[in-house]
Amino acid sequence: MKKIMMVLISVVLIGGLISCASSDESPQGTSPMVQGNPIGNWTLLDLVSSENSVPESITLEIMEGDGALRVSGYAGVNNYMGDVEVVRPTGAMSFGMLLTTKMAGPDLAFESEYLASLSLVDSYRIVEGELYLYSGADLIAMYSPS
Repeated sequence: MKKIMMVLISVVLIGGLISCASSDESPQGTSPMVQGNPIGNWTLLDLVSSENSVPESITLEIMEGDGALRVSGYAGVNNYMGDVEVVRPTGAMSFGMLLTTKMAGPDLAFESEYLASLSLVDSYRIVEGELYLYSGADLIAMYSPS
């Protein structure tokens, strides 16, 4: 009977340790460690470092294609496209070189800031359905689903 009790206690303790180790939250409980899926259409809510106002309809689309992830969108004046690398379990994200159309318009200053900020991104989080892009611990941009 003692051996059965010891086995049951051991199973309960090991189960508890496994569930703690696979938790979706960091030890502080502030941000998820296992990331949601960033594939989809997003609309920019805020570019944190910009002193310019965010023009309407700045978009980011992350899609699968040809065995890799691609990104495209509208940056305020021009459309852009390129590659993006995402590692979902860790939240790592990086944008490759982005190609743009070459039109002129009133929001070019913001567009330059926006495209430059994407090159700084090294991670992402999805919290309550919104996409957050980071450079280190610094928040770069926030998006809502389109």
